[in-house]
Amino acid sequence: MKKELLQLAGKGVIDGVFIGCVISLIVSLLIGDGSYYAVHPQLIERMGGEMNAVLVQTFLCALLGLLFSVGSIIWRIEKWNLLQQTAVYFALACIVMFPIAYFLGWMQASIGGALLFVGIFVLVFVLVWLVNYWICRTRVKELNKLVKER
Repeated sequence: MKKELLQLAGKGVIDGVFIGCVISLIVSLLIGDGSYYAVHPQLIERMGGEMNAVLVQTFLCALLGLLFSVGSIIWRIEKWNLLQQTAVYFALACIVMFPIAYFLGWMQASIGGALLFVGIFVLVFVLVWLVNYWICRTRVKELNKLVKER
C-alpha cells in the first residue's frame, strides 16, 4: 500500500505540474496578444517577482496533482456506493482546488469570477466523471460477458 501511495503521489506531482503548464498556455492563448503568461500578474506582484511566482505556482500545481491523485483512493472503498465516493471526492477536490485557485489568481476576486470558476470546475468534474463511469461500465460488461461464456 505504501509503494502504491508513493507511485500515486509521484504521478500526481508530475500530472499537476503538467496541467498547470497547460492552464498557463490556455490562458495565454485566450488573452490572445501573442505573449506567454506563466502566472497571473497579481501573483507576480504578491510574490515579489516572476520567478518567485512561477516557483509558488509550480509547487501548488504539484500539490494539487498529488492530492487529486492520492485522493483517488476514495474510488476503491468498496463499502461505499458510487454517490458516496463521488460526494467525498468532489468535496475533497473543492477543499483543495478553490483556495489554491483563488491564491494563484485563476479566479477573479469577485462573486461573478468565483461562480464562473466553480461552473467550469463542476463542468470539467462532471465530464471526467462521466468518461470514467463509461469506461468502468464497459469493463464490467466485458467481464460479465466473459463470466457468462465460462
